[in-house]
Amino acid sequence: MTIMDLQCRLSGGGGLFGSMALVATLADKKKAFDKCAPKGAAPIVRWDFEGSKTTVLDVDDPSEQVAACVEKIMNKVPPTMKAQCRAMLLVGDKSGAEQAAASR
Repeated sequence: MTIMDLQCRLSGGGGLFGSMALVATLADKKKAFDKCAPKGAAPIVRWDFEGSKTTVLDVDDPSEQVAACVEKIMNKVPPTMKAQCRAMLLVGDKSGAEQAAASR
């Protein structure tokens, strides 16, 4: 799974290893994310990990259907640490997702 422009504030540190754990947690849902946009998309997601809950603050994508699907999956991602994050997720077809990312 390709994640671009990942920015996080990690409570209690974590640094590089915290970011790697976070990416691995998202990558576990790659198949589900890919189903949101089979032709490819690059939604920008803002979320919080706190305790045992993931709270999606915003999913920005030109397609409301893709945004709603990505939000639904993000809300099922188990938090690995306390963090506030933002990232562009490249989902679905790789070349379609890369084109979507380039147009943002």
